[in-house]
Formats: sequence, structure tokens, C-alpha cells
Amino acid sequence: MPDRELEELIGPYAIRGVRDWNETNDTVRRGVMSCLSGSGIVDKEQHVRGALEQSRRSDDDVPPKLFPMPYTYRKGKRKSPDRPEISLFTPRYPAGRQSHVAFDLISFVSSPDSQHCLVFRLEPADPPRSSHGYPHVQLSRSLSGRTVPVDCVPSWFPDSYPAFPVPARDSTEMFLSMAVAVHGFGSEMRQLIEEMFQGRPLDVRKYLIKLQELLGIRQPTTESSTETSDSNGHSLP
Repeated sequence: MPDRELEELIGPYAIRGVRDWNETNDTVRRGVMSCLSGSGIVDKEQHVRGALEQSRRSDDDVPPKLFPMPYTYRKGKRKSPDRPEISLFTPRYPAGRQSHVAFDLISFVSSPDSQHCLVFRLEPADPPRSSHGYPHVQLSRSLSGRTVPVDCVPSWFPDSYPAFPVPARDSTEMFLSMAVAVHGFGSEMRQLIEEMFQGRPLDVRKYLIKLQELLGIRQPTTESSTETSDSNGHSLP
């Protein structure tokens, strides 16, 4: 089964994403649904837990359930013109492996004259000594192994390569790697974690520390700093 930490993290993240999806511009939502026809987008907070459980039991013959990702653009902050309008994800369990989760990441990009969906596969390591025997991410022409077409990969491009390494030792770190790819590491990701675990400061600190370690980022310290450390000597955010 997936580790408990992943389940603790993915639920509130998806619920927050559904909330933001329902506040998203109707034109954007119609564009996403047109781009990913045949895939069900979870749009009710009370359906998130059941949809996550259904994803665990499903295979590639079942249309995937897509979970909107939180939209971390804030009022008063200029939006980057090259930032996707919205992103979604779906968890997968390759070859029935419940111990390690893969993810499909979908980003919807629009311009005045076109709309496109980018799809990436974030996958655990293949068997040792195989060509993809390491956690990796690569572009994809389809969603969850099905024939939901995407146009991000030109016909001449080999979609098995490049397969970029992902510094993920388990499913939780794979999920955090995907989230950082969408939100970035700075104040946006920090604020998102604080909102997801409001009133639970120990969980906030735990995931911020895990994220820092995953990315190899250390908080700056000085002799006069009032930062504290956990039992392993990690400086707390």
C-alpha cells in the first residue's frame, strides 16, 4: 500500500485543488475539458477521497480520474505570461505495484490563438540495471497509457527519452517533486503547505523540512539566528 505520509499529504492537496478549480474562469475549464476529452475531472471536495481510492484500484482500461492542482497565483502579484493556466494530476500504480506510485502531470497552456495540454510521466524506478532503473520524468503522448491524445510531443520525438532523474526515494517525495515543478519552492509552496495543514504546525514543519532535504536546499543560519532544530539536527523553517 502507498505510505501513510503520502495519503496524509495528497488528500488535502487535492481538496484545495478542487476548490480552486471551481473558482477558475469558465473558458479555461472548458478548454481543459476539451483538451482531455474522455477523462473525468474531480470537481467536488467530498468526492476526492473516493476518487483517490478508485484510482488505486483502476487499470489503464479505465478512464483516469484527474485531480486539479491548487492555483497559487495570488492577487497583487503579476502573473507570468508563460505560466500554465492550470495543472492537474492523476496517480497511477504501474503493473499493480501498490508500494510505489507514479503520477501523470497535465498542464493546460493557452494563448489567444491556441490551446494545448502538456503531459508528463513521473515514474518510479524500473527493475535494477534496466535503462530506466531510476525515478524519472518524461514527456508523454497519452494519458495514463490510454489513447487520450496530447500534442506536446512532435511525431519525430522519442517520448521515452530524455528521462530526467527525479530525486525521489519514495512516493511522497515523488509527489512533492511534482508539486514543486508546478508551484516552485519559494513562498508559494510554503504558503500552500501552511494552508493545507492550518492549525497543525508540526505537520507544516515536517513537510517543509522534507521538501528542503529533497531539493538539497538549506535554510540560511547565522550565529544570532533564533532558528531551532529537530532531534536530527535539521534546522526548522
